Amino acid sequence: MNKIEPAPPRPVPYDRVFRPAGRRAGTYPSKLSLDRPCDTGGPQRAALGFILVTVALDMLAMAIVIPVLLRLVLAFLNGDTARAAGWFGLFGTI
Repeated sequence: MNKIEPAPPRPVPYDRVFRPAGRRAGTYPSKLSLDRPCDTGGPQRAALGFILVTVALDMLAMAIVIPVLLRLVLAFLNGDTARAAGWFGLFGTI
């Protein structure tokens, strides 16, 4: 008699291999799950980082400019304190 070979096993979809029974794909409570690749945040996370770096640089620039600005305006106006205060107030509102 001829011996019949069993059929090779069919490949199992990736999301069924690591998913516990009774769970649908994408219903895990945590960000890190075994049924999907690691999510790094993408463009939204990069945009947030860009905004935070920009704000930090703006704060640093203002910390350098503000103490020097009044004396600089005063020097440009040849010591006229009243006009320098007006210009300084204008720069402060912009």
